[in-house]
Order: sequence, then structure tokens, then C-alpha cells
Amino acid sequence: MAMEKDSTFADLNNEGILKTLEQIEEKASSFLNLSPQFNHMVESLKKKEERLRVVEAREKEVALLEESVSEKSRVLEEKEMEFDLIQLLEASLLRLVVERQTEVAVRKKLEDVTSECERKKEEAKLVFESIHEKLCGLEKAEKDFDVKQRVEMERLSSLEEAIKVIYAELKRKEESSAETRKRSSHEVEHDNDAGSLTPPAKKHKSEEADSACASKDGDIGGIACKDPKPLTCPDTKFNDVGMSMSSFAVDQVWALHDPRNDMPRIYAQIRSIFSSQLSLQVTLLEHVKATKNEKSLLSSACGRFGHGDTEIRSHLMFAHEMDHTKCDKSVIVNPRKGETWALFKDWDISWKSQSDLHEPPYRYDLVEVITEFDDQLGISVAYMGRVEGFEPVLNRVEQHGLIKFICPGEMQRFSHKVPAGSFKLDPAATPGNDPVLEEEVETRIQSKECGKAPTVETQEWSTKDQPIILE
Repeated sequence: MAMEKDSTFADLNNEGILKTLEQIEEKASSFLNLSPQFNHMVESLKKKEERLRVVEAREKEVALLEESVSEKSRVLEEKEMEFDLIQLLEASLLRLVVERQTEVAVRKKLEDVTSECERKKEEAKLVFESIHEKLCGLEKAEKDFDVKQRVEMERLSSLEEAIKVIYAELKRKEESSAETRKRSSHEVEHDNDAGSLTPPAKKHKSEEADSACASKDGDIGGIACKDPKPLTCPDTKFNDVGMSMSSFAVDQVWALHDPRNDMPRIYAQIRSIFSSQLSLQVTLLEHVKATKNEKSLLSSACGRFGHGDTEIRSHLMFAHEMDHTKCDKSVIVNPRKGETWALFKDWDISWKSQSDLHEPPYRYDLVEVITEFDDQLGISVAYMGRVEGFEPVLNRVEQHGLIKFICPGEMQRFSHKVPAGSFKLDPAATPGNDPVLEEEVETRIQSKECGKAPTVETQEWSTKDQPIILE
């Protein structure tokens, strides 16, 4: 029993050992089966450790790089601050240098200006002294001129008195001559009644012959005109220009009478007015040639004029004011639209180079200016003549065409300006039966309207429409 038990127990132990061995074997086999996985895990862990070491090394490198970058940034900031400071110092230094140079230049300029002022002050002092001396000389000359003027005025007064005496004597002689002519006329009539042998043709003389005889009666005695008949002229107030000293002003340009034929074609600019002496100080205007090659010998009434001599003229020598344009130091006078001018009749271009072909007495045509003067085209005019049946009225007439253009090269055809308003012809100088009116014309300004046609008063009424011709 016991053996059985022992065997049974032994069997049981053997079975237990076998089971244990089997279990161990199973576990060992499973362990053996897990060993590659473990190795793989170990290798994986090693790789991770290696990577971790690499990462740590890189982190250290990054940290070192960051420290290096921060250090370099700090150094760079310090250098930048140093550079800014250097630039600021350089700018300040440059500004100081510029200010110094400017100060030196200003000081030098101030010294130059001061020296220039001193020099000009000395010059002004010398000029003032010179002006003072000239003023003293002018005052002395003015006193001398006043003395001469008074002497001249006294001489003129004496001349006027002498003229009045002569005029009274002439008037007395004229009255005596008229009385003589009347007595002679009575004697002739008495002789005719008594059967005188005087031819009938000598009993009727023309008015011109009677006038000529009358002018000689005062000087030649014993000569009596046959059948005298007095010449009666209407009172036209000839030469009554209605001009006083108040008509003048400084810088005005006036026309003066040309001594060759008393036409107003000489110009003068007023400088001073001596109202108490009835005289003016004027500067005569001289025509300026348009080009250096111009060889014209004729005097011109229009164009550019320069200043000539300064003289003192009586106010009675002035005809009328001229419309002009100032240009630098010269004066330009040209016919203006609406004005009336006199043209030289039978104009010939050869007169410009041969002035001896153009000598007084002159003949004129009256024209009305239609357009303003143009440097390229010239100027257009319309001839003026009497209206048929109304002799005192002038109107445009057709002569060489109703409108005539005068080119710039022929502007010397203009003789003189005829003031707007009314013209009056001297009745004693007006031919009674001459179909072409040729006489001296005296003008009187009645208005300032340049566009109106002027009127002419004469003794005879004309029946022809013809231009005015002045001589």
C-alpha cells in the first residue's frame, strides 16, 4: 500500500515534473519566440537613444549659435550706435564749417558793401557838389535869360508900337488913296461928260488892277487908276486859332510851321512852359532813318523821330497837337484813322534821292485816313472833294480809285496833318473863277472828332466835284 502510495506519489510527482517541464518548455519556447522581438526593441531603443543624443547635441549647437548670434547682434548694435554717433559728429562738424564759411563770406560781403557805400557816398558828394555848381550856373543863366527876355519883350513891345504906328500910317494912306480914287473917279466922270478923249476900254479895270493901283498910291504920287472899284472881302476871322497857354502841357508833341511854306510839318516836344513870357521850351524832333542804307533827302512828316536841339519858342509858332507814341527814347508819329492829311500832289519817287526836283511852291491833295498804319501793308486813304451844289462841304471822291493804298516806302507823300473840324480859306487869296482851287489854307480846330468830314468856306459856290489842292 505504501509502495503503491509511494509509486502513486512518484507517478504523481513524475507527472507533475513532466507537466512542469512541459510548462517550462512551453515558457522557454515562448521566451525563445520573444527573444527576436526583444532584440528588435533593444535595437529600437538604442536608435532612439542615438537620435536623442544627436538631438541633444544639435540643441547644444543651436544654443551655442543663439548665444553667438546674440553676441554678434549686441556687437552690431554697439557698432551701429557708434556709427550714428560718428555721423552726428560729422554732420555737426560740417554744419559748423559751413556756418563758419558763411560767416566769413557774409563778413567779406558786408565789408565790400560798406566800402562800396563809402565810395558811392564820396561819388554822391562829388555829384551833389557838381549839381550845386550847375544849379548856381543855371540860376545865373536864368537870371541872364530873364534879363535878356525882358529886354526882348521891351524890344517886341517897341516893335509892336512901331507896327501900330506904321499900321495907322498905312491906314491913313489907304484912306487918302481911297479919297484920291474917289476924286479921280469924279474927275473921270466929269471928263467923260465933257467929251474926253479917254478910250472906253480904260474906264473898266478889273478888281485885281484896282487893288494893285491902290497898293501903289501910298508910295507913288500923281498916278490914279481909271474907274476904280473897291474890293470887298467877307470877315472870316482868318488865323483865329483860339489857342492860349492853357492849351499846352509838358511832354506833348506839337506841330510847328515850316518856314519854307508855313505848313505845320515840324514837330517839337514840350519840356517847360513859361506862361508869364508866353513862350515854351521845346526839343525839336528829327526824323530817324528806318535803315542805315536809306538815302532819302526829303523831310518826313511821319515815322520815327529822335530828340534834337532844345530851344525856346513863342506860343504863336505852334499849330496843333500831334497824336504820338513813345518808344524808348524816340517818338513815333503816323497818320491815324479818321484824321485829315495833305498829300503832295503829283508824287514822284525820284524826289527822295533828288530833293531839288521837289521845291516850293507845293501842291496838295486832301485825304481822309481810312485805316491805321501797318508796317507791311502801309495805310489807306480816301481823296476828298467838294459836294456838287454845296461848296463848303467836303466828301470822298473817286480819284485814282475811291480808296488808295500808300505803301510804307511812300509815307513821305504825307506833307502835314490838317486838324479835324472846319477849314477856312482866306477869301482874299481865293481865285474867283479858277475851276481848280489853289491857295494857302489856314486851319482852325473846332472839335476833337477826327471822323467828321471837314467843311470849307470860300467866296464862290462850286458846281464840280473835285479834290482840294493846296499850294
